[in-house]
Amino acid sequence: MNRFFKPLRRGIVLAALATLALPVCSWAAADAKGPIRIIVGYSPGNSGDMIARILAEKMSTELGTSVYVENRVGAGSRIAVDALKRAEPDGKTLMVGTFSVMGIFPMIFTKTTYHLSDFEPVAHIANSNVCITAPIDAPYKTVAEYAAWLKQNPSRAQFGNEAAGSPAHLLGLEFGRVIDVNNTLIPYKSTTQMISDLIGNQIPAATLALPSVYKLHQAGQVRILAVASEQRTPSAPDLPTLKESGYDLSANSMYGAWMPAGTPRPVVDRISKAIVDAVAQADVQDKFRQLGLEPTGKDRAEFVRISDQSEKDWARIVKDTGFRIDE
Repeated sequence: MNRFFKPLRRGIVLAALATLALPVCSWAAADAKGPIRIIVGYSPGNSGDMIARILAEKMSTELGTSVYVENRVGAGSRIAVDALKRAEPDGKTLMVGTFSVMGIFPMIFTKTTYHLSDFEPVAHIANSNVCITAPIDAPYKTVAEYAAWLKQNPSRAQFGNEAAGSPAHLLGLEFGRVIDVNNTLIPYKSTTQMISDLIGNQIPAATLALPSVYKLHQAGQVRILAVASEQRTPSAPDLPTLKESGYDLSANSMYGAWMPAGTPRPVVDRISKAIVDAVAQADVQDKFRQLGLEPTGKDRAEFVRISDQSEKDWARIVKDTGFRIDE
């Protein structure tokens, strides 16, 4: 009997010690010190780059370690995402970018080498609203009038956009599908040129980020027909939404933070809390609003819920529009 129980007791003790060791490893990872890198796919001075730098300063103070921004520019931020995918899941690397780059691009660009599941959602940072804008002299002043004009002039059904595969681009295609008109993209290389053509009445409309044109709308140089947010935006409460105009459509550029899949959960939660706490600070919110952003600061759990729903919504839109890019 004793010969049987001695090895059994040894096995129980070893199993118990192994179980106790697991959380120790997680705690060690969560408390690991050292510089933290924030990858961004934007040039210095771009809104996305500025978001990351604002957060890096605050996170450095809260986490008690250096947090720096690394710019990996090119291929519409896909180079930056590939760098994040290759990074070790040790809690030392995260990326700040838009959901369109992380979640929509893999649906559209046929040669994309990553998928949303390759990353761990960390925090929802901010929203940048999208709008449909028309020349001030256009014969339509509301979304309903614009839709009627498109139906009456199908050969002129075109819209400008400078970011293929972005929520603003897909919004233009989806709006055309909803009203049963083939709304064709006029591709631009820069927002500046597109806005210039809007002001000059060279294109029927454009879909773009609200901050790019709101001041021009207020100055009477262009007319924003509607924003694509779920509710009226606090930064432009005078503008109707597409939904209240009778079109069940919404789209925005959602800024968030991601880490490589496999990063220990305590580490993710720690970084998530640092970001949420940073976004909650008044000076950070003021800086975000100056960039035309709506600060959100939602934690990992809420960001996972939003990401899952967004992925489903955009998958349907991409399928409905049939839009693909062979690169």
